[in-house]
Amino acid sequence: MRLEFMENTIYYEKLVNDLTEAINQQKLVIFVGAGVSISQGYPN
Repeated sequence: MRLEFMENTIYYEKLVNDLTEAINQQKLVIFVGAGVSISQGYPN
């Protein structure tokens, strides 16, 4: 169980670092589904 936690922690840290680097380099593109706007009251 401890090894799995450490692997998840390492994966999470790498993910955060990769996202931060992409943001800093202005290379991050976020794609979201059409249902995201429903909570804002936009028609679907």
